[in-house]
Amino acid sequence: MGGNPQAGETFCRRGKAALPQSSVSETLPPSVQGWHRVKGCRPLSGVEVRRMIESCRGLNRIRDRAFLALGCASGFRNSELRSLTRGHLLDETGTMKPLIEVRRQYMKCKKSSRTIPIGRETAKYLAELLDEMETRGMNRASDPLFANRRTRRVIGAPAAWRLVRRAAIRAGVPTWKVGCHSMRKAAAQRLYPDLLRRHARGERVDPLLETKEFLGHQDVASTLCYLASVAPDSAMRNFETVEQILTGGE
Repeated sequence: MGGNPQAGETFCRRGKAALPQSSVSETLPPSVQGWHRVKGCRPLSGVEVRRMIESCRGLNRIRDRAFLALGCASGFRNSELRSLTRGHLLDETGTMKPLIEVRRQYMKCKKSSRTIPIGRETAKYLAELLDEMETRGMNRASDPLFANRRTRRVIGAPAAWRLVRRAAIRAGVPTWKVGCHSMRKAAAQRLYPDLLRRHARGERVDPLLETKEFLGHQDVASTLCYLASVAPDSAMRNFETVEQILTGGE
């Protein structure tokens, strides 16, 4: 029963033999081959993001679309997205703010807050969500953006993970290494190449530093880990801004 593992063979935590590392990538769809060595979630492509948003169905479709759109455009973490309330988006006059700020206590290290602009495409999904919330009587500043329809309380982390996975399945997107962090990595995958292009044009930008600030990382080493997961050919081919994930190409 025992015996030594064959060359290239790996074992899962329970000790059962898994696929040899050399064949893992061969069993995956072409669109995700090459990501099997990436630590954690893989990034979503622009096409995958749009397909997932369009696939949202049911009573929570407006909420789910807004969650996916904001997650992929902002690079917010799961916990940061779920900390947002109606008051984060609207000012005293009921007008949508140009910026969203996640307070320090909801950030991973709780050292500083994080503020990002709201793009036009993202604003469309958020405006639709705000209108839908108002029709259900959720018009207080403290009402959570991403709430359970029955309890009106913010959805939990597992529910957010299921939201992303369900959208991927409905859209026919390979679910290999797909989770909430896939949205965050999608933002990094688009932003960094765009900054590289601007730097090459002679603009005074530091691609690595600005990507670090955008993601809210305390250490540049964390940012480097994210960028290590960006496919080299994608980094050279795709020069879209983060907001264009929702409308652009591959």
